[in-house]
Amino acid sequence: MSFFEDLKKDLLEAIEIESGTVSLEECKGMPAKTYYVADEHKRMAQKCQNKELE
Repeated sequence: MSFFEDLKKDLLEAIEIESGTVSLEECKGMPAKTYYVADEHKRMAQKCQNKELE
């Protein structure tokens, strides 16, 4: 992917997280609060992003 495609993908993911469509899971045992996108939501978000990039 090019820089701009990566940027667009990341921004779309951020919008999905902010709107609450994709939930974040807290990663336990880290020195600071750390969150990640659960696999099932990540696959769904990636599917949507691929449609946007076409």
